[in-house]
Amino acid sequence: MKKFLFTIVSLFASFGIQAQSSNEFLLISPPDTYKVVTNSDKGNMKISEYIPKSESLPKWTEMLSAHTFQTTQWTPKKFQELMSETLKKVCPTTQNSPIFESIENGYATATWSQTCEMNNGSTSIEKTWFKAIKGESSFFLVQKAFRFIPTAEQLQPWLDYLKNASICDMRSSKNPCPKEIIATMKTGGMKIFPIFGELFAHRIPAGFSYQTEQNLGTYYLRSYLLTNEQANNWTQRLLLTSSKSGKTQELPGAKSMAYDVAGRFQRACPGTYSDKFILEGKTPTG
Repeated sequence: MKKFLFTIVSLFASFGIQAQSSNEFLLISPPDTYKVVTNSDKGNMKISEYIPKSESLPKWTEMLSAHTFQTTQWTPKKFQELMSETLKKVCPTTQNSPIFESIENGYATATWSQTCEMNNGSTSIEKTWFKAIKGESSFFLVQKAFRFIPTAEQLQPWLDYLKNASICDMRSSKNPCPKEIIATMKTGGMKIFPIFGELFAHRIPAGFSYQTEQNLGTYYLRSYLLTNEQANNWTQRLLLTSSKSGKTQELPGAKSMAYDVAGRFQRACPGTYSDKFILEGKTPTG
């Protein structure tokens, strides 16, 4: 994937892309068996990378990644052509599969694969499947990479995964989002991202910026700080946490989770702790 990632970054950097606003969302969720290893937001390009929980960087054998570019100057087919030309400069043995183009939820898409085989003392191979989607204000790319040649049995679930990868637009009836997303994203300022196989949407208060993300298998943490503050010297922090049960373990209710969190704060600060009940209910999606 690093060969392909270098190609994408090089290709992207060769154009003067400027950030744009967007209400379009990439609707994918990584498998439960995968963990986040990269979550980069550079303003005009966002990258998320996931590998199996049993693996680590840099010695991964499989990787799933998603890119969002704040541009619409490419068609999916043109992007594939530029990718192929750029990759051949770093991997002359690059081979491309035939490209499959379609219209999905009103958007132009293209799916293809590329194989790079390098021989630098020891032969290495990287085979990657791509799905590119051109939105109205952003361009999206989903990749699944193998550092081996997958069998048909190994590959088919990922071909189905790419087939189901799609985008939607909160502003357009031509490219509708699922009803559960529409119910929670009627106004701006919302962020949406996958946590443990489910899409989570929440609104970030003005003046806060993304800081860190951790996925520890059964526990997820995402934090935001005031834009002008640092992680080692902050005055306000917004923290999102999530827990996942085992296959035979039932998750506790929301109130039980709240009491558990409150209990930890009380034990940590017994002399100054105070709390206030605010609300109990259901989200718009049930």
